[in-house]
Amino acid sequence: MARLALIHGKDPLTRRVAEEIIASQTVEIAAMQQRLAILRRGEDPDSGNFPALHGTRGVGP
Repeated sequence: MARLALIHGKDPLTRRVAEEIIASQTVEIAAMQQRLAILRRGEDPDSGNFPALHGTRGVGP
């Protein structure tokens, strides 16, 4: 939906929000991919090594 807002949207604020959503979700997807790779290798299933999501949509410790 955010990509569609960038393609078709005219409102500057809506476009900015869409850009922020894409940026934060890109970080979150990378974190998920890192965690899944750790689990596939059978390494440290402890969530203490889960990549931090600090700064994405206000999520953090």
